[in-house]
Amino acid sequence: MKKFTLGRIPFLVCSPFFHLEVVGNLFPYVEAPPAKCNHLLAEGQIHAAPSSSIEYAAHWKDYCISPQFCTASKQSIGSVLLCSNQPWEQISDVLLSPQSETSVCLLDILFKKMRGKSAILQPNSIPQNPENLPEFLAELHIGDNALRESQSDKWKYCYDLAQIWNEWQQLPFVFGLWIFKNDFLDENQKWHQKLEESVISFEENPSQAYHNWTKNYPSPLNQKEALEYFSKINYRLGDKEIQSLKKFFQFAFECGYISELPEIQFLKI
Repeated sequence: MKKFTLGRIPFLVCSPFFHLEVVGNLFPYVEAPPAKCNHLLAEGQIHAAPSSSIEYAAHWKDYCISPQFCTASKQSIGSVLLCSNQPWEQISDVLLSPQSETSVCLLDILFKKMRGKSAILQPNSIPQNPENLPEFLAELHIGDNALRESQSDKWKYCYDLAQIWNEWQQLPFVFGLWIFKNDFLDENQKWHQKLEESVISFEENPSQAYHNWTKNYPSPLNQKEALEYFSKINYRLGDKEIQSLKKFFQFAFECGYISELPEIQFLKI
């Protein structure tokens, strides 16, 4: 029988979910970026993770989601950036991060549905030496890489995709959902209780959560910068987040990223 295993994303954005678990290591886990967690969930190698919204939409019949927690922007988010040396309207080619699937889908939607002009998206192709890139190319970065790129002086423009979505739709954007495989109900409920404890602890003392996290993971931001970053993120799933998810799923369906519109199925807690 398979043992219940978490997917843990080693990005600062996920530290509120895991800062207590990092200290305690009470549940077995696999560490991977969001796109890898998506595949591990789909293959049944992990059974719960703060994974990509588009992964839930693609395989929703196999999953349920937390009714309480997500990874969403308030307006901007700071860690999903399209970095370019050309303005938004002139971008025609983008090198994509191999770590993301929701952000790739969102970028394509923003180009096609909002801008009205698509771009060539080159998947999984950001090289080790980005200084050798042609100047007309842009790069999509997520997570800690995006936080580092925002501090770089090599880009004229860094577009925050959450902010663009917010200005367009007047809604937050939900990048990640807590996704649970349907066949581990008891273990899912036990982990969800620990998850709630972790988020509440973070909300009460984000500095301590940052301290716990950075004992194990280097941070691209110092504590003051991290607290400012956390202030941009909503870890609670509410009515506006659900409304935004449904709009995102509709656009993803229209753009061919999913074959049907998903139902929202919540974990029973």
